[in-house]
Amino acid sequence: MLATAENDRISRRIERSTRSEDTMNRPIQIRALTEQETAELTRSATFNALHPVRCRQCGNTHTFGRKMFWIGGVPKAEQHSDSTQGLIAHHLKERYGVASVFFKTYRNRFYVDSALCKHCGSTGIEFDIELSDDVVAAVAKLSGRPLAEVRSAIQERAESIAQTTRTVEEDERRSRE
Repeated sequence: MLATAENDRISRRIERSTRSEDTMNRPIQIRALTEQETAELTRSATFNALHPVRCRQCGNTHTFGRKMFWIGGVPKAEQHSDSTQGLIAHHLKERYGVASVFFKTYRNRFYVDSALCKHCGSTGIEFDIELSDDVVAAVAKLSGRPLAEVRSAIQERAESIAQTTRTVEEDERRSRE
């Protein structure tokens, strides 16, 4: 009973947050996608460029299940709003137990992508962007920099982040010992 009351409150807050002059009080709609719909989306390289890479709980980097949701009733201008995304993420955590969510727009539709570690069952999964040649070329074009320069800068930054992450993880391990 308590969970239902909380979900009703969340739904009302979501509904209130989407009110504006042009949306006329439309509530946000959330629908879990079927396995078939999820598989279809993940076959798309464009949709799947941001994908699960590591479980925060156990460190697994391989087998992940996916849970995706279609989000309706959110005006395009509000889809990137922190408050809108925060309300949707909170609702998904309460109703579906999803710890980490990622918002995506694909073919003019708004989605939430999440993953489940098949090793430990955690939904606290880190996602990363696969930097395909198309993505790097688009970044080069947008930034007005040569492709080789963009690749080099990305590689340098990735190595710096990886070193920082290894250092932090080593420090955490040492403090536990």
